[in-house]
This record gives sequence, structure tokens and C-alpha cells, in this order.
Amino acid sequence: MRRIAIGSFIAIALLVSGSSTTWTQGRTWITITAAGTERGGFVPRDVPYAQGGPSVGVYLFDRQDIRMPNGQALTGFDFIGWSEAAATRVQVFALVPKDGMPNTYLPGGDNRNLARRDFASYLVRPGESQRISEMSALGIPPMVLQSLDRNSAPR
Repeated sequence: MRRIAIGSFIAIALLVSGSSTTWTQGRTWITITAAGTERGGFVPRDVPYAQGGPSVGVYLFDRQDIRMPNGQALTGFDFIGWSEAAATRVQVFALVPKDGMPNTYLPGGDNRNLARRDFASYLVRPGESQRISEMSALGIPPMVLQSLDRNSAPR
């Protein structure tokens, strides 16, 4: 009888700890701010992904003269994220013209003509902000990632 009671206690403890982690992660909202203005936000997925999940594109409408170190025109950035332990992994991609497309800002006016290039990766904990410092090397004021409780975040 004592074994059953201990086993039940362990099972309940595991369920409570697991559900509390999922509950915390499900409440997360990641915002992207540029020059003090919120430019986008998303709810991270529970598992890592590269395609087929939430992504947010932030275009550099006011800076169409930015180039990547290899000379490609930079149209903006794409952001994706997923839960990683008690934090969120945010992948930042540079949006540049696809191979064979003209090297212009937002090639042909169609974002399907853009390709993602790895740019930065951050682990953002709840309530924390991260400056995307890599943007400074391109002459862009760094955007800021912030992890918020979705219940108190703007929608």
C-alpha cells in the first residue's frame, strides 16, 4: 500500500511540474521593437522548427539602402521561435533577394522572391529583453526582442 501511495505522489508531482512548464510556455508572447515602436510579435511554438510555423517579417521600409556584408540588398528580418526549457529560442533571419532575383529592396514587390539567411539566435527568458546587437554592424539601430506574459501583452 505504501508503494502505491509513493508511486501516486511521484506521478502527480511529474504531472504538475510538466503541466506548469507547458502552461508557462503557452502564455509567452515575443515582441519585436524597432526605434521604440512595436513592429511585430508572435507566440512561440512548443518544438523547434524552420518552416511551417509562426514567423514575423519586419521590413526596413525606412532604410532601403542597407546591404549585407556580401553586397546583397537587405529587405528586412524574419523571426521565428520555440520554447526551450523555461525560455524561448528566437531565430533571426535576414531577408535578401533569392538567387537569380535582382539585388533590389523587396525584389519585384513580392516577398516570395526573398530568401532567409541566418543572422542571429537568442535565448530570451520570461520578462527579459534582448537587443539584436548584430544589426549595429549593418548601420541599423538594434531591434529589441522581449518575452512577455501573453495575458498582459497587447494584442
